Amino acid sequence: MGGLCSTAASPPPTGKSEATELLHPPRGGMSLLSATAVLATFSTTSSNVMYPWTYAQLGIGLGPLLGLALQGMMLGLSILVSTLAVELRCATFGELGESLGGVWGGRLLRGTQTLNNALFLPVALILSAEALRQVGLTAYGCHGAAGESAACEWWACHVNTVLLLVGLAWPVLLLARDVAHLGAVSLASVVLIVVQGFILVVYASSVAPHGFIAEPYAWFGSSRRIGWADVISALGTYLYSFCPMFLSVEVAAGMQQPKKIGKALVYSFIFNQFMYIPVGIIVVAFWGGAVTDPINLAVSQGASSVICNLILLFCTFLDYAIVGALLNRELQMSLFPAFDRTCSSKNVPAWLMLTAPSLLFSLVMALFVPKLDSLKGLLTSFCVPSAMLFGPAGLLLYRLYFTPASPPSAVSEAITSLHKDNKFILLGGFVLGMGFLIAIFAQTLHNIIFDTNYGGAYFCEQVAGI
Repeated sequence: MGGLCSTAASPPPTGKSEATELLHPPRGGMSLLSATAVLATFSTTSSNVMYPWTYAQLGIGLGPLLGLALQGMMLGLSILVSTLAVELRCATFGELGESLGGVWGGRLLRGTQTLNNALFLPVALILSAEALRQVGLTAYGCHGAAGESAACEWWACHVNTVLLLVGLAWPVLLLARDVAHLGAVSLASVVLIVVQGFILVVYASSVAPHGFIAEPYAWFGSSRRIGWADVISALGTYLYSFCPMFLSVEVAAGMQQPKKIGKALVYSFIFNQFMYIPVGIIVVAFWGGAVTDPINLAVSQGASSVICNLILLFCTFLDYAIVGALLNRELQMSLFPAFDRTCSSKNVPAWLMLTAPSLLFSLVMALFVPKLDSLKGLLTSFCVPSAMLFGPAGLLLYRLYFTPASPPSAVSEAITSLHKDNKFILLGGFVLGMGFLIAIFAQTLHNIIFDTNYGGAYFCEQVAGI
């Protein structure tokens, strides 16, 4: 059952694996700084605007503590798994699964990684479309007067910005065959995320919110009456906003010094907390427990609104292009493994066919599972617990305790040496992962069935609904 991902004496050269080509700069492996930036920016831009609502449901005292505890355990498990992948010379998450659990282990981890990428596309599309809509409404002075002009009516209709972005996405996906400078782009995203957080904090401390009335906040629990689904959704934000396992194995394989992946994970975790916690606490402290999700909906005046939403649009749409390129590459390797991937007139039909499925999937999901919380719930319930918690933890526990005794091997020795003192993290990750899968899926079904209105002006009011 499984073995070393590579039998070479040293880790495979970076850039050789089709899964890591997208993460590997053309002039050598990623530095520790670039690897940290890639991990730090993954989902952070789209998550930063969700933390005020999350803390409003759980309390500005309890919320950060719960987040640190849950994400801290996920960090520990990510370090263990990524370090093991380096020891076993695995270049992809799927290769690690196959090394630990054979064919079915590989299918589990590779499948959850692919499903996560697929379900992230409509989430990114809706967030990008809403950010673009807010820019248009602010630019035309439409807040509070959506029906006063034809331009305001156009920007107020949700489906218009969704279709506009889909039209822009296709040429972007055609061009984004390889993301050769992801490290440099991610460093730019880090700067933009800091700017976005600063704008949110300053705006909340000096301007009244749009769309709701500021009210008192609570330290523990919500200042308002909320249901179980709101609590589960808030906890799900912690999983959605910190899931480095989807990238960490591939990032490690693309680093100049793969054994420093643990440091990259720790540094990215610290950056995430320095962005999430201050934004969440300060916005709720000034605006109270009625804040919107995402919070950029309440930032509606002047340059602050435009800049904040443009940053959200740029970074989230960039994530959309990166994830789309990853999915398209997997499809190409499955259908046309010998495809030369060049941009030429003879390859245009193939490129159109390869990019169409991811584009159409994101559009269909955005149109018919229109609510952001529902899409985020599907993504978080199916993918994050299985990839971040019970999937790798379960495979390691299975390999440690339930496989027949066999002669010592590089795999068994690596697992034993890395995980003999971490059994509680593995067991806790497995139990928590199964619990979150059931709870978040139940919350998502409740949201789709009971909290989504499929009547009325569906395409203008419900599609890309927040």
